[in-house]
Amino acid sequence: MISKYRIAIVMAAVSVILATVFLFRVPLQPDSVAQSTDEGVIVPNTGGKVTQYANGMYKVEPTNFGITADVRDLPTSVPNAKEKAANYKSIEEIVLRREEQRINIERKAKGLPPMKEADKDALEINRENAERVKKVVPGAGLGDSDFMDPLALKSLRPDVPETMPTPTLTFDGATTADNASQGVGGLLPPDVNGDVGPNHFISSVNSVYKIFNKNGTVAAGPFKTNLLFSGLPANDRCRTSNDGDPVVVYDSLADRWVISQFAVPSFNMAGATNFQCIAVSVTADPTGSYYVWSYPYPNLNVNDYPKMGVWPDAYHMTFNQFGNSGSPFTGLGILSQDRPKALVGNPATTVVYTNIFTIDPNASGALPTDVDGIAPPPTGMAEVIAEFRADEFGDPFDAIRYYRWVPNFITPGSSSISVLPDVVLAPFDGRSPPTRNAVEQSGGVSLDAIGDRMMHLFKYRNLGTQAAPINSFVGNFTVNVSGVNPTSAATYQTGIRWFEMRRTADTFTVFDQGTQATGAGDGAAGLNNWMGSISQDNQGNLALGYSQSSTTQRADIKIAGRTVNTMNSGTLNEGEATFFAAAGSQTHGSGRWGDYSAMNVDPVDDCTFWYTQEYYPATSSAGWSTRVGKFSFPSCTAAPKGTITGTITNCNTAAPINLAGVDATGGLNRVTGAPGTYSMTVAPGTYNVAAGKFGFSSATSGGVVVVGGGTTTVNLCLAPVPVIAPTTATIVAESCQPANGVIDPGETVTVAFGVQNTGGADTTNLVGTLAATGGVTSPGGPQTYGVVVSGGSAVSRNFTFTANPAITCGTNITATI
Repeated sequence: MISKYRIAIVMAAVSVILATVFLFRVPLQPDSVAQSTDEGVIVPNTGGKVTQYANGMYKVEPTNFGITADVRDLPTSVPNAKEKAANYKSIEEIVLRREEQRINIERKAKGLPPMKEADKDALEINRENAERVKKVVPGAGLGDSDFMDPLALKSLRPDVPETMPTPTLTFDGATTADNASQGVGGLLPPDVNGDVGPNHFISSVNSVYKIFNKNGTVAAGPFKTNLLFSGLPANDRCRTSNDGDPVVVYDSLADRWVISQFAVPSFNMAGATNFQCIAVSVTADPTGSYYVWSYPYPNLNVNDYPKMGVWPDAYHMTFNQFGNSGSPFTGLGILSQDRPKALVGNPATTVVYTNIFTIDPNASGALPTDVDGIAPPPTGMAEVIAEFRADEFGDPFDAIRYYRWVPNFITPGSSSISVLPDVVLAPFDGRSPPTRNAVEQSGGVSLDAIGDRMMHLFKYRNLGTQAAPINSFVGNFTVNVSGVNPTSAATYQTGIRWFEMRRTADTFTVFDQGTQATGAGDGAAGLNNWMGSISQDNQGNLALGYSQSSTTQRADIKIAGRTVNTMNSGTLNEGEATFFAAAGSQTHGSGRWGDYSAMNVDPVDDCTFWYTQEYYPATSSAGWSTRVGKFSFPSCTAAPKGTITGTITNCNTAAPINLAGVDATGGLNRVTGAPGTYSMTVAPGTYNVAAGKFGFSSATSGGVVVVGGGTTTVNLCLAPVPVIAPTTATIVAESCQPANGVIDPGETVTVAFGVQNTGGADTTNLVGTLAATGGVTSPGGPQTYGVVVSGGSAVSRNFTFTANPAITCGTNITATI
């Protein structure tokens, strides 16, 4: 008896009437067959499929997709929440107890006793955030020399009139008390962040988020952040884990919200998978429903310190990566989600990932670009990832490095990452003490500076027009301004190096830079400015928010600004103002602070800055709060805007189409409501407007002119089309007897291939032809499926072919119709 080889069969997405059908943004069918070995290699991972390409790029498919119900209806009352918080009986207990175990292992190795009970009330969540990847190289840069930042000295003599405006409104954002109300134990640091939209502000911390109306009243929440992912299956890690490192961004080009956090159930566990959880609001209402995805993170890395930015092509994220089981730093990771697909809630929305480690093993603490305003970047301008360099770290210059990043979601192996020339800054001191407890505060422990990375966010604004863009980028990071080698908190003083750069094509030049240092040159008693965030309004005015403390001052919240908007001003000419004064100090010995704050601009007027930062309302170990507030420069006037509006209808019936996507030049996007209508606020200019929906053809209107204060109507109709997708593949007959229900090498078989019409119109005379690829040889002739009804039952037809006798036993036959 001849032993039979078993070969599985995989049906490809059915490719029919491609010449006549074009579907807007959503593909005609799911991504076709899995990549062959010359296109990519499937790598081991839990959940979603991860495909690696020869050039180091990865395609990551979601483990799960779902749609979460309106978050305004999520539960905010947690039974026995206070008891849970006090006893660490929430989900965070797992993470926190692991941290306690790891700390005690480290202490034992050093001959130290276990942690004291007093230090367990606020164990650090995600300790890798504080790991310094950029480290001072002995003898590099300044060495042990004294040095005073020349721009810090300039900041001591700011231009007049120094009239920094004070906030017109502040209120408490999400707090540690909100954590307790949801059964979350004490956590450090809070990871303060948030963003502002037309009607709301979302405040997010470890490990809750809270939605506010813009008058400071609560619109929804607080919620445990993982509740946002309750639309996923019950066992999905993004739904069951609430591990933090949250990021909230408002997509001003689409009037949508994006919220993300990681799920690291495998913290310090070898061979397990971590996840990145991404949610995109279905509409402009942040209290409504969300599309949610869970993505396995490649290479079993801990995807630490995630940061997100909006760009027309994708939602881009950066990570400081560490191996599981406490292994060392494994590189700067970049992960980008296909934005056009995400905005329509495509369940198969993929991400493209790469690791910078092979380019530069020390690259870390980088940020993706995030768009501000409604004037999009020029068409085709690539996303850049920004990282600061310092000669003290062994780099050749004090500079900003940009990585030009172009993910290709159709052919991920064609994605590209390239290093642009470093842009040299005025000299600064990148050194800091070899301890987290580096920034002095009155009434408490010295705090964490994390001065080895760019500080959230890295902002882009088009200060010109689509036709004549002025591409402006602003960022900031912490530097030493004590004037001496900072070996301890007493010799360390923090200032904030901020910069504005202009971009033409892929060439960056410094437009302005400065060091915000209040009383520089006094490490022992001088003021420290750190944990900054920077943004600019539509006229190029800058606002910088930060924490400020000293041996005689608690960690207050400060703001400073620049209105001169001239090249090489070198100073925030409006001086600084108090945003909110702390009434207490942090006493927890870890010193963890931040790890970030957020400065954003109101999309309504493009003038009003909204800032959120950590503070202490009373002295305690971990009783932090956050403050949210707004202010603006009196000289700022609202940006000129126009409106594109219209109705999207069915060409055959004239009925309105709900949830159709409408795009305009530059990544501007809206989604229609039930009446089929949409309205899009845009900068004056000329646009191409396109609409489409799965199951319909697309339609485009070019040369749409919008003037300031004007409204242009663009109505489009979409023709319903059939969309054919595969269903089942069943073996009907086999030439090798006795039949065994599998396909053997060289065997001639007949297989019934089923298809279903998921589009908006019936087929008229659908014909399928089996291709001689993927292990299929000698296929029979075409088969007629005829009329396949839209939304109807599957239809099957029999195809006969011979399996390639050279195929290795156990591999797949890929049948493509």
